[in-house]
Amino acid sequence: MSNTNTLKINKSNINQDKLRSFAAELAKDVKTQADLADLSSALLKMTVEAALGAEMEHQSRLS
Repeated sequence: MSNTNTLKINKSNINQDKLRSFAAELAKDVKTQADLADLSSALLKMTVEAALGAEMEHQSRLS
């Protein structure tokens, strides 16, 4: 039933092929552990900000 190219996380679908491609592109600039830590931190921050922004936009439409 489930697509093998889709990772199920918290009931939302994330396309693994897109994620792998994105990760491969980002990994090109990672040379050290510090680079990886910086990338991880920045990606987490941007993802949380995008999710919160989408939630705020959704809430403003409900008002």
